[in-house]
Amino acid sequence: MSEPASFFLHAHITRDNLQAFLRSPAKNMEDYSDWLDWFSAEQRIYGDPAKMLRDLAGCNAGTSKDNICAEHITFDAQTQIVTMDHIFLSESFDDFLPLVVCLRGMEKFITPATQNNFLLIYSYWWGAEKDVSIGIEFDDGKSKIIANPQVENLTIANAFFDEHGDALAEELYNKQGYI
Repeated sequence: MSEPASFFLHAHITRDNLQAFLRSPAKNMEDYSDWLDWFSAEQRIYGDPAKMLRDLAGCNAGTSKDNICAEHITFDAQTQIVTMDHIFLSESFDDFLPLVVCLRGMEKFITPATQNNFLLIYSYWWGAEKDVSIGIEFDDGKSKIIANPQVENLTIANAFFDEHGDALAEELYNKQGYI
């Protein structure tokens, strides 16, 4: 049995752009053409990735905010950085791809010429931190799927979970009664 991966997003964005993104229509799989190439580059799932992508084609409806399953969305007005997290998101691409595709829609709202704009779904709590299920890096109004994040981005995510992970796990346990 696999264990749930952790989710972390870090992006430079103004408060107005964050609100505009949250109100924008949620993105879906067909809004991006690079999924199948990424899944086909190496075996990332058991089964047929094309079938999984077809099954998830219309996974999101409504606004972006309606489709974000983060435990926390935190905006720092001083640094103009939003973070989102979920210490135990899921172990399944079927579960976390709707979140990933929704958040790819943030690409047009991120502050230009900023660094360390990314999301990671990876094994922070369980297993080796090198086990990245999927990542997205945002740059120049675009997003790209990655399996090997920049070291600095992984360091930012790890520092967040190092500082808050125990409290996040306890909060989630108290909320749902299990991890």
